[in-house]
Amino acid sequence: MPPKPKARAGVKLSSWVGFLIVVVSLAVVVGIIVAANSGDDEGISGDVDTSLLTEDFIDEGLAQALKVEGKDAVSVRLSEYDLTVEYFDPNNRETRYFETNDYVEGYELRVEKSHYDSYQPVPFDLSTIDAATMIAAVKDALTKTDDVYTYDLRIDVDRDTGDVQWVVSVGGDDSIQVTSAP
Repeated sequence: MPPKPKARAGVKLSSWVGFLIVVVSLAVVVGIIVAANSGDDEGISGDVDTSLLTEDFIDEGLAQALKVEGKDAVSVRLSEYDLTVEYFDPNNRETRYFETNDYVEGYELRVEKSHYDSYQPVPFDLSTIDAATMIAAVKDALTKTDDVYTYDLRIDVDRDTGDVQWVVSVGGDDSIQVTSAP
């Protein structure tokens, strides 16, 4: 009778070893799949949400803003939360914000009265803004710091030079700001 308990112990041990091999194999496969799917954001570290960095989302938002508000924008902002196109009406001293995101269908249009007589932003042609260039500017800035948790791209006209400027602000281990004029 003593050999039977040893045989059972051997069977239990081999079952556990087999189970562990299956679990480790599944973990390796899941790791490989996750690594393969994250290749689009290579070089970007941290918990920043880059799901809005797609040409479809940005192109659709810019096209809607053009259709609803026109081409004379005073700024475009893209963050991990939304795309906002700002317009300014100097006659009525009003700022209009066209906002779109991926969690509410359509867009929101907010209007705010300007309280500053000196506020006079310079408009630029919204149709000249390209989604692929926006994505490239943000992704480039995201690779310049570690543990990124936020980004914000702002496109507007520099008051000193009159040129359209692109400023990407990234929050991470070292918060940075990258300014360019594509």
